[in-house]
Amino acid sequence: MILVKGRHWPLVDLVLRNNGKVRFSTETLSETADRTYSAALADLDIAVSNDRPDMKRIYLNDGTGHFQLSSEVGARLGPLATLPSPT
Repeated sequence: MILVKGRHWPLVDLVLRNNGKVRFSTETLSETADRTYSAALADLDIAVSNDRPDMKRIYLNDGTGHFQLSSEVGARLGPLATLPSPT
């Protein structure tokens, strides 16, 4: 299970693993806290959608159930950043 949180303030995302005996172990997805909206699993990899100014993150599964940051996408926009006006 992937637990992503922190919409209004930065928190660390977690991976919760069921050991098959109704117990979960906890591992941080990243040591970096972010403002997460949601996460999606695809082919056992994870895409994390964050609010600005945090980048969107892609984590790849190493085949043993552990995740490694693969890439960050999107623009770093601070809370007071202005977008260019359309021409």
